[in-house]
Amino acid sequence: MKKQDLIHHLLIQYFVCYAGTMFAVFLLCSATRPDILLPLRFLRQIALFALAADLPCVLYYSRRELSPREWWIRTAIHAELLETVLLIGGYWMGMYCGFRGGVAFAGVIMVVALFVRFIAFLCDLYTAGAINERLRQKRREDGADAR
Repeated sequence: MKKQDLIHHLLIQYFVCYAGTMFAVFLLCSATRPDILLPLRFLRQIALFALAADLPCVLYYSRRELSPREWWIRTAIHAELLETVLLIGGYWMGMYCGFRGGVAFAGVIMVVALFVRFIAFLCDLYTAGAINERLRQKRREDGADAR
């Protein structure tokens, strides 16, 4: 991934991570403590948490196109690093306590990570569709010009 593409990807993914984290917090609080009121500083903590979730994506930076094998290896490393960073950050922010809380939190991290990957996939799918449509138009124009 080129540097400009990486920066673009990081910015988009940051906001998706933030939204996904807020949604997960809403679901967890609704299920476990519906009477709780979250303080305003919690929004700043979530913003830092989303930044910590986004930074491991730097692993995908490369001056050349990654092979499928390299991509899968970096994805596995990214998943482990993401879990580690967010479990530490979540514990530090008081998002969970104890072993069972950590296991549940790790599960939530994976669900949000899958959600973020799905959103990125949909964005890439949309971009690919737009590029393919432009190519089809170009071919039609070139075919009409050749006649």
